[in-house]
Amino acid sequence: DYVLFMTVPSKESVTLKPHPDEVDDVMWVSQAKLLEMFDDKTLLFSPWFRIITNRWVIGSTDSESGEKKAGWWDDLDRTMKTDDFC
Repeated sequence: DYVLFMTVPSKESVTLKPHPDEVDDVMWVSQAKLLEMFDDKTLLFSPWFRIITNRWVIGSTDSESGEKKAGWWDDLDRTMKTDDFC
């Protein structure tokens, strides 16, 4: 799976033409909306997309300390301009 990050002035400024054999759908969502969609059992997501999203995109919680580790989405400017999340 791939996760594509772009910072753009507006979604109207980007034209996406994904290959129909590779991509079923493209949608602009908020972090809260994506998490809500994950809870909807009628929607299908690849297991890898769920893992990538839960571990890195939205961050994770340390199982021992309970401390929240920031995800890519929490600081998009830092994500796009540094290697801090690599």
